[in-house]
Parts: sequence; structure tokens; C-alpha cells
Amino acid sequence: MEYGGRRIVGVGQHFVVKFGLGVDLIEGENMLFVRENTDIPVPRVFALYSDPKTGKNFIPQLTTSEKQDISSDLRRYFDDLRQLLSQNYFGSFNKRRLLDEIFWTDDPDTLVNGPFDSEEGLNEAMARKYIYNGGSLYRAEYLRKCFPRVFKGHEATFTHGDLQRKNIIIRDKG
Repeated sequence: MEYGGRRIVGVGQHFVVKFGLGVDLIEGENMLFVRENTDIPVPRVFALYSDPKTGKNFIPQLTTSEKQDISSDLRRYFDDLRQLLSQNYFGSFNKRRLLDEIFWTDDPDTLVNGPFDSEEGLNEAMARKYIYNGGSLYRAEYLRKCFPRVFKGHEATFTHGDLQRKNIIIRDKG
């Protein structure tokens, strides 16, 4: 169900999640209070969660010094991620298919979505995805010649995959 910016969705057979714009934690807090203090049968609340401060909302308001601190922290975090040992495949965690829209297809297709045992397989997937999106076979052949010249000799590296301001959670120091 959807009401304006709010959504209510079932998760499995036993849970319902309410989320989105206009949802206030007070709704869940009220349900907890009523359940604990009356005999009125209200649904059991398992979790209350509110979006933390994200870079999408806060970065424009920060000072140059604060932005530099965040950049330094992010650099350190990504350096740490890159120190993780390669799992010898190009794909999502635990050798699953890639979820990025560059590799997305209506139905799973391991030749496009992966995972891939080599960089060559990854390059071929990008050419196949170009064709999947309606690109010409002629141009796909050109891409098959170009990609290996640019994308070669790289080890698979664990990384975030979607670094943008909305995905940076900012915690107050203190």
C-alpha cells in the first residue's frame, strides 16, 4: 500500500514494514506504549529506525575543514577496503551477480550479470549489455576491441560500488 510518500509492505508471512516520507517514529512509540500499558491488541513493534544524517543533506552546510575531515576519513576507509584480499572474481559479495545498472537485465543472465572469473569476462559482459540495450552489433565489436586495451591487468577489489553523498552517513564526533 502507498499513501503519499509512505509505503507499507509485507516482508515474509509475519512482518509488515512502514517507511518513507511522512512516517514518524512517534507512531511506533505510541504503539509500544499502548501495548505495554493496556490490554488493547495492537501490532507488536520489532524495530524503530530513522535515517541518520547523510551527506546528501549535510555536506553542503559543512565548513571546508569539516569536508576535508570527511574526505580524509573516506580515503582511509577505502584504503582499508582495498587491502582486503582479492576473492579472484568480479561480482557482488559471495560470488553473486553484479547489481549495478550497467550489468542489469530483466532476467538474470550470467554472461551479462556475472559473476566473472576474469577481467576479460567482465569486458565481454559490457559489450553484451550494450547489445541488450539495443546497441548495434558493429559498435559492440568495436567495444570488444577497445575494452581489453583499457580494462586489463586489474585484480578484483572489494569496494563500495555506489559512493555518493546520499550513501555517506555522518556521525557527530563527541
